[in-house]
Amino acid sequence: MKLSVFVVTYNQEKFIRECLNSILMQEVDFEYEVIIGDDCSIDRTSSICDEFAEKYPFIQVYHHKRNKGLLGNWEFVMNKCQGEYIALLEGDDYWIDAKKLQRQVSWMDEHPEFTLTFTRARIQYENGASPGAETQLISLKEREYNIKEICSSIVSLSSSVVMRNCIKPVHYCNQLLYADTYTFIELLQKGKGYGFDIPTVVYRVHKDNLSYKGDFNFFMRSYNQCLFFIKKYPHLRCIYIEEAEKNLSHLLFDKNRSLKYRIKWMLLHPRLLFSKFLLTTIWRYWLKC
Repeated sequence: MKLSVFVVTYNQEKFIRECLNSILMQEVDFEYEVIIGDDCSIDRTSSICDEFAEKYPFIQVYHHKRNKGLLGNWEFVMNKCQGEYIALLEGDDYWIDAKKLQRQVSWMDEHPEFTLTFTRARIQYENGASPGAETQLISLKEREYNIKEICSSIVSLSSSVVMRNCIKPVHYCNQLLYADTYTFIELLQKGKGYGFDIPTVVYRVHKDNLSYKGDFNFFMRSYNQCLFFIKKYPHLRCIYIEEAEKNLSHLLFDKNRSLKYRIKWMLLHPRLLFSKFLLTTIWRYWLKC
């Protein structure tokens, strides 16, 4: 099998049909399979996926009996993929370029030293969502990207990725927030990354996106993920120590937390005590009280 198309979905009834149709429109000269992990959807997502699977035998749908969550669903589907390459597609995104898969697979066939490719994206805001850091996805240049560039900025959207199936078995620990970030780092331990200056996917930004919520739990999990990366990948420490401090600042300035709580968290990064960060923290605390 040349390629596995990886699809994860949960309660995305209004999006999943467009997502799956965008796979079927692909013009390729190789065989591929579609692996769908439906994580206990309670709307019509499951039946829509089954409808496609009944019509197209290369589509396989797995309905989980118990909710696996984002990491568990990713892990399950990744380990089911049998292709030489894996193309990622989130259930609320969709492809807009019929040559996307052929272009990326052919390029990787010719460049075996590369383990990860990705493309530009078009951003579609829905349900009152407003622009954020994801705007970097539209400014991608066609060139090789190193691991520090990919980890320090938003240039690689998971739904634009085609990668080598070379990191099995996959396991995502509970300390992670995003499965894709860890996956990309692991791939770039084994090879190189390349970006295409072509928009091939529509990325929907809506208030159900994990990153859009930006609540206390999100920043706590993001902070813990940074600590995990700092420990596991010492060569990326300079990136994730800075990212950890950004998340920490959100935790420190949470309106429901006391000054004592903030000082306790700052002690986890002692160098912050020797910067203007401490005075800024106290000043903002007084302003918000």
